[in-house]
Amino acid sequence: MTKGVLSAFCRALIVIVGIVDAVRIKTGAKQKSLELKRAESEKRLSNLVYAYQLSELGYKIPEKYL
Repeated sequence: MTKGVLSAFCRALIVIVGIVDAVRIKTGAKQKSLELKRAESEKRLSNLVYAYQLSELGYKIPEKYL
């Protein structure tokens, strides 16, 4: 019985998360969030020291930042 309740709770949680994500996509909130994260990342990468450190750690950094 406990497994059934837990299973139902998990399924309901997955459905709720899916609905919230769909609403964020439809309203454009997710796109705005991704654009903000991209802008912040580009700002950090404009710092040459930071870009080189990431490169030395094995991350692939576009040449325009190095």
